Amino acid sequence: MSNVLNIARWEWFKLQRRRMPWILFAILLAFTQLSIWGGLGMYQSAMATGGQVFIPQRLAMGTGVRSVACKDLLANPATAVPDGTPAQMIAALTQRCRVENGRIAGMYRTLQPAGSISGALRIAALLELVMLGILATSFIGSEYGLGTLRPILVRGTGRIPYITGKYLLLVGAATAALLLVCLAAAGSGVLVSHLAVPPPGGAPAQPAMGEVAVAFVRTWASLVTYLTIAGSITLLLRSTAAGMAISLAWYAVEWILIQVLSRVFEGFDKVADYLPIRNINALAGESFTAAPIAAASGISTLHASLVSLAYVIVFAGLAAVVFRSRDLAGAAGG
Repeated sequence: MSNVLNIARWEWFKLQRRRMPWILFAILLAFTQLSIWGGLGMYQSAMATGGQVFIPQRLAMGTGVRSVACKDLLANPATAVPDGTPAQMIAALTQRCRVENGRIAGMYRTLQPAGSISGALRIAALLELVMLGILATSFIGSEYGLGTLRPILVRGTGRIPYITGKYLLLVGAATAALLLVCLAAAGSGVLVSHLAVPPPGGAPAQPAMGEVAVAFVRTWASLVTYLTIAGSITLLLRSTAAGMAISLAWYAVEWILIQVLSRVFEGFDKVADYLPIRNINALAGESFTAAPIAAASGISTLHASLVSLAYVIVFAGLAAVVFRSRDLAGAAGG
């Protein structure tokens, strides 16, 4: 175990001197912060009008009034809408404005610290999967490309301890990045929640920290699953380029394949429930991923957890067995 930890420390020494991890982390941090501060701008814009409802074209024709601010409509419906608007239409528009008020309250909820963390996890569940695929494949495949793997192992470093140390370092780096993103989101949430004026009904309750903790664990598990699959593919193929191409391409096109094959083959949806990306997204939680990439409707957390664990065991086990017994070639260049 001490050998594995020493290898992980050495790999961290190398990793922190590479530009790619820091660039990927900066991009992830920028996008999560942009979603929070951009959400503040959208919330303030919505609060200024109370939301907008659109007037039917037949009523707006000739008046120039195409939409009405909910603040004006709720304050004085008779003067906010064009003359001759039926009472039923005014009542329908008023009801829509109440829905808009609920939406604005939901926007404020996402600006609170716990809501900001939840929003950051949504971004991480989408972006960090891709970034981890890039990082894992380049980090694991770089030794093959440079031809430095044989000299490292010749010095007495065991193959399994070596790859285990690399893997633990990647998992630790992914965990640290996710924690830092959440801490930054919480800090921004404290600031924006003080800058934003609470909605008319008062500040709604923010998500419970227990819910946020569960979302963090689910997101983390989905990231580790994808990291393991992408790294194992790279190890099996001995190529950064091939590992990156296969893992990222499968992530991008799996949902398209599901849609196409479900139309061609009856009952393919049952098969699709066992595909990797669908279960990874379901594990993160559909509310934390972006449709149509999620495409995980109907998959329970238990199902997604077991299927994801099976993929981790199969891919990691196969990669370890092959890596342990395979002859090592020189520099591959890719």
